[in-house]
Amino acid sequence: CGQTDFWICFDFKNIEIEIYNYSIKSYNSRFNHLKNWVIEISNDQVNWEKIDEHLNCEDLNESLITKTFQVDQNHFSRYCRLHHIGETCNYDSSRCPGFRCIEFYGKLKSA
Repeated sequence: CGQTDFWICFDFKNIEIEIYNYSIKSYNSRFNHLKNWVIEISNDQVNWEKIDEHLNCEDLNESLITKTFQVDQNHFSRYCRLHHIGETCNYDSSRCPGFRCIEFYGKLKSA
């Protein structure tokens, strides 16, 4: 695997979300934990707006812990993505970076 630059996109389909914060639960110790990432929102998957960024963050560098992060003030959007950039904690090029789950909190609006 060895990927250091990857993203995962969430499409809320016919609902838009205004995100207030989000929680990430780390994977067990067999995986490389997230260390450098941004959270971005978009309505067209072309233009992305950064609402949170973490560089050299060690908060998820343990097995099965949950951490909640605040985001910058933003607006309703259809898409949200977690974009991991750079190295992971416990970097091992033979293992994929990972996390157990992510949850977004905020307000919903029908599109």
